[in-house]
Amino acid sequence: MTRCGGDKHLFELHAQVCRVLSSPRRLEIIHHLRDGEKTVSELVNATGYAKANLSQHLAVMRASGVLASRRIGRRILYRLAFPKMLRAYDLLREILFEQIREREKILSRVGRTPPPWTTKRETRRARPPEMVRRA
Repeated sequence: MTRCGGDKHLFELHAQVCRVLSSPRRLEIIHHLRDGEKTVSELVNATGYAKANLSQHLAVMRASGVLASRRIGRRILYRLAFPKMLRAYDLLREILFEQIREREKILSRVGRTPPPWTTKRETRRARPPEMVRRA
């Protein structure tokens, strides 16, 4: 395999992992697994997600190689397949915190507070009337 062909394959794998990690719920699961293995019940208690929904996310993460699991009797324990992935997770969170601080600094200089529609989830319901698209 040529270097270029190998790079292209690696880019595809990288994109696949990024797609798996693009879910806030999956990122939260990683956060709760950072200290070691947990059962589905422990993750349900930690996240508050429905067991069926959590199980779907765990299956996707396991199929992509992000998580590993092992069975002890009737219980299945999940863990990060590669704990060093936490370094990337933590680095990205650190960058996000820096961005938030920078935005807050800029807004405080001009005497404004962040608008309520600054997060994606709130965008649809909290936009001012002049920003709402008309059909």
